[in-house]
Amino acid sequence: MHGDDVRGTNIVQRMKGNLAAMQASLEESKKKIAELEARVRSSSSGSGSAALKETINRLEKQVSERGRTIDSLRTELTEREERIRILDQAVVELSKDNRQKGEQIREQTNQISSAYYVFGTKRELKAQNILSETGVFSSSNVLQSDFNKDYFVRIDVRSTTTIPVYSTKAKLLTNHPVNSYTVETVNGSKEIRIKNPAEFWSVSKYLVVETK
Repeated sequence: MHGDDVRGTNIVQRMKGNLAAMQASLEESKKKIAELEARVRSSSSGSGSAALKETINRLEKQVSERGRTIDSLRTELTEREERIRILDQAVVELSKDNRQKGEQIREQTNQISSAYYVFGTKRELKAQNILSETGVFSSSNVLQSDFNKDYFVRIDVRSTTTIPVYSTKAKLLTNHPVNSYTVETVNGSKEIRIKNPAEFWSVSKYLVVETK
């Protein structure tokens, strides 16, 4: 809860406490008036009755003033509670909006940072329409149409700089700047080492590697 919300809530609680105390005092005053009126009716002394009536009039005036004060405080309390309700709703809506924007930003960041790779033999790649059947191999017959995107592995380009292909042969079929990567042998198998991820994925977010 924000500081302003806490202060507003504390003020409302104090106002409710004051109203309760004033209402209790008002009820006590009304009881006192009722008792005095009963004494006036039963009194046989004219001077005593006059004094009691004066006291009753004074108390009734106080009760009337206190009643107006209580009504005014109740109106103010209602207005404050409504403002707090509106502020609370605004905070809820703002928090919801911020969460939605945060989710959108994360989703956009994930999309921007996503890339996809696949490796396989020529036969395997053709079976998934990743490599077309026609023509002599070139980059123009890779990922032409209807290729199986589910066959690819999604990666985060910010954290993935090494892609093992588990084969003694690794031939890149998609276009990637030659200075942005190396193909190295580790424990008898080829690995794609990405030296400059931004440059490597600048041409295509899909990497296709033919293996043996």
